[in-house]
Amino acid sequence: MPIMSKNVFIVKCDIETFERSFTRKKNSDVINYHEIHQKLTNNDSSKTPPTEEIVNFQIVKKLNNFRDCRKTEFVFVLQEKIDRSFMYRLKDFFGGCFVPVFYHLLMDSEIKDKILLKEFHTVQSLDYDKGTNT
Repeated sequence: MPIMSKNVFIVKCDIETFERSFTRKKNSDVINYHEIHQKLTNNDSSKTPPTEEIVNFQIVKKLNNFRDCRKTEFVFVLQEKIDRSFMYRLKDFFGGCFVPVFYHLLMDSEIKDKILLKEFHTVQSLDYDKGTNT
């Protein structure tokens, strides 16, 4: 039986495009800071927005679930800011993963940092028409 790999897709685009283009499937998960924030706010009886620490805790919890689940192969993470420290933390987080982890970048605008781009196995530009709701 072949070893299943994990594929982490960092997606840099606007929220509407992300929500329209990336959805949960049987073998994938989606991590959207704004969605988590909204869900925690809605679940609070007084509708108090959560702190950033609480949202980040939920994100780490979802990443842990992704790392440990043998059925989920892909995770799509909406990320407004992508820098080397973020990638180093992410790679450190998945360092002890029991399967190979591949990092992919999907972006709607060019990233100038060539060293950062080397942190990804693949880099792809998102081609979409912002005026279309498909």
